[in-house]
Amino acid sequence: MKILSIVCVMLLFVQCTNTQVIDCDLVISNVNLISMNEEEVQSNQDVFIKGDVIVLTAKSDGTKLALEGSRIVDGSGKYLMPGLIDMHLHINGKWNFDLLLANGVTSVRNMHGSAKILAWRDSINNGSLQGPEIFTSSPFIHRNPEIRQYGFTIVETEEEARTIVNQFTDEGYRYIIAELDTKPFLALMDEARNRNVPVVGHIPNYEKNLPQVFSEGMLSIEHLMELFWVAFDTVYAEDKVAPFVEMVKSSGTAITPMLIREHNGNQLFDLKSEILTAELENKILHYYGEDRLNAFKERIKEIESGASTRKNEDIPAMLKIVKALSDAGVKLLLGTDAGGITTFHGPSLHHEMNFFAQAGISNYRILLAATKHAAEILGEQETLGTIDAGKSADLVLTTDNPLEILGTLQEPLGVVLNGAWIDFTE
Repeated sequence: MKILSIVCVMLLFVQCTNTQVIDCDLVISNVNLISMNEEEVQSNQDVFIKGDVIVLTAKSDGTKLALEGSRIVDGSGKYLMPGLIDMHLHINGKWNFDLLLANGVTSVRNMHGSAKILAWRDSINNGSLQGPEIFTSSPFIHRNPEIRQYGFTIVETEEEARTIVNQFTDEGYRYIIAELDTKPFLALMDEARNRNVPVVGHIPNYEKNLPQVFSEGMLSIEHLMELFWVAFDTVYAEDKVAPFVEMVKSSGTAITPMLIREHNGNQLFDLKSEILTAELENKILHYYGEDRLNAFKERIKEIESGASTRKNEDIPAMLKIVKALSDAGVKLLLGTDAGGITTFHGPSLHHEMNFFAQAGISNYRILLAATKHAAEILGEQETLGTIDAGKSADLVLTTDNPLEILGTLQEPLGVVLNGAWIDFTE
């Protein structure tokens, strides 16, 4: 009995010496972890978070314990992955933030900046406002003086292009976004390289010389449909796919297709007044207000009268091109153009994921577009996009495995935002 007691004490001593207490504020315990470093699920993991940073991920075997007083969120049977990133939207009110978070979106790239957006960004960063991390472009730089009333900055000359790059860079915008005629575009790109600020946005004036556009080194080009209009002359042809894909791939430029935006435009012209269901009307009234609802009704009347027309965008062709780009290894980004009257912040990202899935892209590659690849294009690969020690604690917890069931991300159980647990089940 004495010998047995000594053995037990020795085993207890070994167990104690192997136990490590982790200084942390929050633990997601015993969770199935999808780090997005590779296509796998690590079962029974503990994720330790201190402040807004992940300090450790470890097997949930009792050898790593949280400091007394730390908050413990039971992840048993659930799945944890990095928070989603919408790489093209337009913030038009603080109400956007809760809707984005409720859909697992913890970071966004805003594509039309303003002083108000910069202030919201800074308030989120200092913790005085709850919302996804904002990476914002400059105000939209455009070639057409007729749309100045939308808050766009109009640039028509090369000198104006250089001046505005310096102004917006000095004001603290992360990216320059532009749609210009060719000569001002080239001047803008040259000055942006001088200032080491990325340029994103539309192709210049639907320029026919796409190889020149791609050679300029834009970080990302938005709206695959615009590229389709030029490269395919609006009509899909199989023999044009490979040359187009090779041009994009060799440039290193990322593409944000935004198929949900084109789909919603088709729906408006196809359905006309039938699109305005009671549910949609209530959502528009709730989020945008009566003035925007009335303006939308007027827009529908214009379409029904024939005063406003458009050719339906070729979504099946876009799906084929998206698949070819993905197969070639082009970085595709998930963006939504949310901010339009029928494209709501948050849910629209899941709709875009569904279009990628329809194209035949695997769930893993879709999730890469929304996490790791997005972080790389943001230049935030050291802080975002995967679950690793030292990275920001922006995470989403789901009921099912999103590698198998993308739809589980539409109703997350909660998110970790800047290290704080937000529970959606309460």
